Amino acid sequence: AEDSSGNLMADIEVEPASGLAMKTLLSAEQLLALQDMQNQGWLDVASCDDVSVSCNGPVVSMINIPPGSSKNGTIPSSLGSLTGLQIFSLADNAVSGTLPSTLGLLTALNIFELNDNAISGSLPTEIGNLGSIALFWVAGNAGLAGTVPNTIGLLTTLIGFDFSFTQM
Repeated sequence: AEDSSGNLMADIEVEPASGLAMKTLLSAEQLLALQDMQNQGWLDVASCDDVSVSCNGPVVSMINIPPGSSKNGTIPSSLGSLTGLQIFSLADNAVSGTLPSTLGLLTALNIFELNDNAISGSLPTEIGNLGSIALFWVAGNAGLAGTVPNTIGLLTTLIGFDFSFTQM
């Protein structure tokens, strides 16, 4: 179901403390990104109800997949539609493939943890658009190669960037 603004309504949740019913509204794009992650087995449900997802009102603000969960697959390009995402953590799993250029659309992102996976290719130059990023961890991805993009110099909020144990 959609509301009058075109947002998809997720299931009605009952807040345990008050017993009040609450609706979580997600845009179609955000819901698609969560569905892509669910299809890869990263999430149990494609909504804010998943234990690995946090939402701030109608915005997905955190994806936190526990380390060592043996999650595989690739980072979907639809991740870029989660423009309110502040934390993306998928460290110490079995994720492979390349980082999508749509990563650069995550301008609210503060923490990106993808260390100790099987990421390959190079860092997209679009990471220079991550204007709020503080920590960017991609260490331990032996297939990650090339040079660090010059656009990294645009990241004035960056305090930690770990690309050790890669080919960069």
